[in-house]
Amino acid sequence: MNCWTTVRNGHRLRRQANRLSAARTESLGHELQDVIDEFQKLTQKELPAINAALKKKKLQSIPVMAEADWQKKKAESAVASGAGMRAREGEMREMD
Repeated sequence: MNCWTTVRNGHRLRRQANRLSAARTESLGHELQDVIDEFQKLTQKELPAINAALKKKKLQSIPVMAEADWQKKKAESAVASGAGMRAREGEMREMD
């Protein structure tokens, strides 16, 4: 086997890995959407009755955050944790 054959085979393997990765990503996307749909059905169907029962017992109801709000909160949290990590890194450098 010469050098070019090795390079060509390596390129083929990378393309195949990329195709498999894309297929897996698509599959996971479908699975995630199924989970989201199931969660939404469950909360729309069962949560009102659960919250009514909690209200009768003078307990706090269970709120459901809209996905857009959750995404925003998640992004804000990631930014805040990143800022905290940078601050700790600065403290570590000052200690050196």
